[in-house]
Amino acid sequence: MVLANSDKSPGAIKQGKEVFKHNTPRPGMIFYNDEGTENGGFVFRGEKVNDKVNHGLHMSFDRYNQDQTLMMQHIEMDDYMITGLTVMDRPNTAIDFDMTNRFIEAQHALSALIIKDPDEAEEYLAQFSDIYRYILDNKSKNLVPLVDELVFTKQYMALINTRFNGAYRLNVRHGGQPNASTITPCSLQLAIENVVKLNARVAITRC
Repeated sequence: MVLANSDKSPGAIKQGKEVFKHNTPRPGMIFYNDEGTENGGFVFRGEKVNDKVNHGLHMSFDRYNQDQTLMMQHIEMDDYMITGLTVMDRPNTAIDFDMTNRFIEAQHALSALIIKDPDEAEEYLAQFSDIYRYILDNKSKNLVPLVDELVFTKQYMALINTRFNGAYRLNVRHGGQPNASTITPCSLQLAIENVVKLNARVAITRC
């Protein structure tokens, strides 16, 4: 178990190694199993900035090598508030920490949109659900149809532009017959993700 303040709060730990750093600190208690992998915790935050409340308490317990199965939380953000106990089912497969990191980033963007523009937040959530479903359905495959990958890539790009206010542009140029072509799943998305990380402003994908 680790007890830490905001400055010392750890990232996600698997078998004693940090696999990614959370975007926001998690002051509180983090629980670990005998292998040194995070399996729950009790975290909390609370502040008032410009007369706006950002407050939350979250206690959860994880399945072995998976995410939360039992969660109790209370969250306040401006006029938004949620309180309750949640029980969730989890798959038998180990958690995908790369996908979890992307989910956390999307969740932060969605939280900001809920306050700014609820209608846009609803559209963002629908797009993210489609993206998440595509990744889950295809991550174990060696190849997928190029046309499916292009649809997925454009959906991912729409999320990027929602997060960064249209700072990026994707141009797709067909050099052959995409209906007859295949590609490694999520390879275009990973390329775009690297472009965003490098802070480029134009992404050009040639197919």
